[in-house]
Amino acid sequence: LRPTWPKAPAWQRLAGPIIAKDIARASRRAGTYWTRVGVLAILLGVLSLTVYGLSDGAYGQAGTTMTSLQKLQQIAPRLVVVTIWFEFVVLGTMSAGATAMSICGERRAGTLWALLATPMQSWEIALGKIVAGGAQILILGLLPLPVLLAVRVFGGVSASSLVLSTAIIVSTCITGLVCGLFASIGAQKVTQATSGAVSMLALQQFGAALLMGIVNLSLPTQAFSPEAFVWVTPASVLAIVSISESVPFGTFDALSLAGAAVSWNLVSAGLIFAGACLRLRRAALRGDVALRPSTTKKKKAAPATPAGINPDAEAQTPTKARKRGRSAAIEGHSREVADNPVLWREWATPLLRSRVYLWFLWLGLIVALGYDIAKDGVSETGVHGVVNMIGMVAGVLVVATAASGSFTSEREARTFDILISTPLSARRLVMGKFWGAYRRSWLAFVVVLGHGVVSMALGNMKVLGLVYTALLMMSTIALGGALGMFMSLVAKTTQRATGATLALLGAVWVGLPLILGITSSSWIHLFGSKVTDWAIAALATFHPFAMMALVIDGLDRQWRSGRGTVDYFGAGQVSYLDLGVGIFLSGAAIIGLCVGLLRWSESKLRAMTGRL
Repeated sequence: LRPTWPKAPAWQRLAGPIIAKDIARASRRAGTYWTRVGVLAILLGVLSLTVYGLSDGAYGQAGTTMTSLQKLQQIAPRLVVVTIWFEFVVLGTMSAGATAMSICGERRAGTLWALLATPMQSWEIALGKIVAGGAQILILGLLPLPVLLAVRVFGGVSASSLVLSTAIIVSTCITGLVCGLFASIGAQKVTQATSGAVSMLALQQFGAALLMGIVNLSLPTQAFSPEAFVWVTPASVLAIVSISESVPFGTFDALSLAGAAVSWNLVSAGLIFAGACLRLRRAALRGDVALRPSTTKKKKAAPATPAGINPDAEAQTPTKARKRGRSAAIEGHSREVADNPVLWREWATPLLRSRVYLWFLWLGLIVALGYDIAKDGVSETGVHGVVNMIGMVAGVLVVATAASGSFTSEREARTFDILISTPLSARRLVMGKFWGAYRRSWLAFVVVLGHGVVSMALGNMKVLGLVYTALLMMSTIALGGALGMFMSLVAKTTQRATGATLALLGAVWVGLPLILGITSSSWIHLFGSKVTDWAIAALATFHPFAMMALVIDGLDRQWRSGRGTVDYFGAGQVSYLDLGVGIFLSGAAIIGLCVGLLRWSESKLRAMTGRL
């Protein structure tokens, strides 16, 4: 474990060669500074809307200076809560992506062998990559500091709450950096590393609570009390710590909870870091320093043909001709490229390169479905909601990350010039990449729709519920792929394309409802409650996750009370059949947006390459 850096004072050896190289390289990128400006602009926009929604200015009221100071003192805690949660969600997600390119980027650039040939040990390389990525996250974390200090002037927020919340956020970011490094070592593409890092971080944050909930559902009596879930969920602890001064939470001690959350994060980060060091050392020992070849089976060489016999005679039969005319390729089996090689290559890319992982995943899904059938006969609508929502999110993440690296990965692999030199049109290139990325969502469709089919076979789901779920999933996942395809032509690197795609999807599906909730009082005052309710219902119609919640709510009402109506976002009661009109409008609007993004991508590619 003794470091291999040159013999010098400790403060000079602290940076290390890896940190100096990565920070110097990041400081030369314009995207680094645009990211900082974008994060700060979004934060200021959210805070401005929050102040507008909470202040008396939104109602046109005036008051004395003392009254204004009292109002500011009431607003200050809410501004702190918004800022804290903004940092927790944004910085936590960005930390997982900050190191996702650390090792797989070196592998794609062909420099990993040189890095592993240096006298630096594996833990030094891993630590250098983490600290270099953490330096960028640290700067993003310091940007809201002036806002928090300014809010502290008006009172209403204790220093202890800020310190404890900051400790939870910092420990979460450290865990995200380590998850990104671990996922980067075994990934071949940045998109795989990013999705793997975010999944690992989500599992670390909520996996223990989810497992405890499954155990409670499995046993006749609850093995874990509700308080036990809080101790292993840093997000719950942050919620309690950030608003504990205005909302009491029983006997919870903020300091003890924060200490438990920080310990949970740091211990998890330490274990994952040890695993990353061992994984990196193993990669160095076995020579895993280059991109692995494709897993598609090679076609055997044809035997020699005697003279006078046409070698293509067999291929002229109707069966062979039809086979040669197909553009699709079956994963790992078909070698028929036909007239669309890009679609064939993308279609043949497996969802998981390791068949062992895929078999373990199938085994886990089958066991979970068997347990659900044995427990309640797939009749619990809450389980339907969890399966549908997780399936949609997983499908969107897989397709969006895969599409985000469609053309940027070609640039990074130095094959983009070869791709655009083919006679294929821009539309075939874009659509081939899009359908190849969309195909990777097959597992999400199988899980969600399979769960619904089993429930329908047991008499616990209506056909309309299954049709509504399929329509929402198809359109929502397609939007993630179309947006990722466009970003892959706009951004210069896969990391930036993936980050921009996920940020835009999060801003529309998470940020917009949050802003509407914060400023709803202002809209009610300006336009009245009835107009505001109708406007919110109209906007929610085009929110796929909100529509999915209505689908599940309708199933729950039919199952429990036999009522066939649902509350359409406060605008009135509609029948479950009429709900299909809103779902059709939502799906049609999303598909139209997807078509527009894909056409825009085609025009962008034509402008870049000068092709038809």
